[in-house]
Amino acid sequence: MGGSVPPQGLVGFGRGPLSFPSQNKDVYGSDFSYCLPSYNSSNFFGTLWLGPAGQPKRIKTTPLLSNPHRHSLYYVNMVRIRVGGRPVPVPASALAFEPASGRGTIVEAGTMFTRLSAPVYAIVRDVFQSRVRAPVAGPLGGFNTFYNVTISVPIVTFSFDGRVSVTLPERNVVIRSSSDGIACLAMAAGPSNGVDAVLNMLASMQQ
Repeated sequence: MGGSVPPQGLVGFGRGPLSFPSQNKDVYGSDFSYCLPSYNSSNFFGTLWLGPAGQPKRIKTTPLLSNPHRHSLYYVNMVRIRVGGRPVPVPASALAFEPASGRGTIVEAGTMFTRLSAPVYAIVRDVFQSRVRAPVAGPLGGFNTFYNVTISVPIVTFSFDGRVSVTLPERNVVIRSSSDGIACLAMAAGPSNGVDAVLNMLASMQQ
């Protein structure tokens, strides 16, 4: 947009009536898929497919859920989180889809870093820190788990309905500084109150 080099901008792909898919449903139907590039990729720019033609055939899927109170969001049913290959002891009720309260998990490509509801994040953070087994340096910006020593990053896996699991590579779990060796867990807690306090948001870096 404007004078940006390279050109960049935002397009809405939510479920609302003003989104790009809604305004072009007579042309493309309701089908679209995307593949986001790695943030450190120099030769891959991602892909976006519109309409049913050319969509991947051999894929695993999990249902998209609808919340009548927050109709523009793409909810999915996350059932488990693993850190270092072991299930994190998050209560099922903290992940369960609940339209009345807005609780649940959404997929959100317009936000960079995943934000988990505060109780869920606290458990994931504590397990992550215990698996890393290195001193935590303290908060940095919006992140409260960062290290200024070399660490071994545990695998993080999100599991969903339909026996679908997404295992994140290291570069999607931590942010590393190229100059001073700092590594931050690339997730944070959501707000402590308001409608988003019970929401788990899987953002673009963790997709």
